Amino acid sequence: LLRGDWLHRLHAGGGTLPRWQDLPPGAAWAPEELLADAADGARPTPRIVAVSHGWLSREHPDPHGVHLDAFVPLLGPYARDHAVGLENLAVFFDWCSLPQRPLTELDEKALTKALRNIDLWYAHARTDVWLLSALPEGCVPFEERGWTRFEAAAASMVCPGGGAFDLGRLPAGSKRWADVAEHC
Repeated sequence: LLRGDWLHRLHAGGGTLPRWQDLPPGAAWAPEELLADAADGARPTPRIVAVSHGWLSREHPDPHGVHLDAFVPLLGPYARDHAVGLENLAVFFDWCSLPQRPLTELDEKALTKALRNIDLWYAHARTDVWLLSALPEGCVPFEERGWTRFEAAAASMVCPGGGAFDLGRLPAGSKRWADVAEHC
């Protein structure tokens, strides 16, 4: 899971998302740290966000930062609305959260194991799901893609009352969490 504060810095610096194997130190939560923070009542409980998106190319899901531009500016308002800081956000974005090609034998085993439970990121009561349904012209629509349909369906089973947000419905230029809650 990616750290919200790292995503914010990456976006502010105009960077692109690296694949899981190429993440720099400090970009992702260590599982032990995430569990310890969740168990420590003196600290804000980390908020988990799963991002569902269509890949914009075979080689990279977001080569020009279109998806980053759609969701990273909302991390701060989301964190404030939930009374946590960016450092308390844990974001699942497949490209950076799962091993990607080319895979070593160890990466292949890790990916196979992770895919067995991939639905949990989208169908868990403690996860908010953000659907990036607005795609650039010429791309296969979000609702016609296998993975995004699966992720949206999984989220709708657990989040019928508001845990899944379709950011594609957000009016252009809106960067307030109240706008997300109202429109998405």
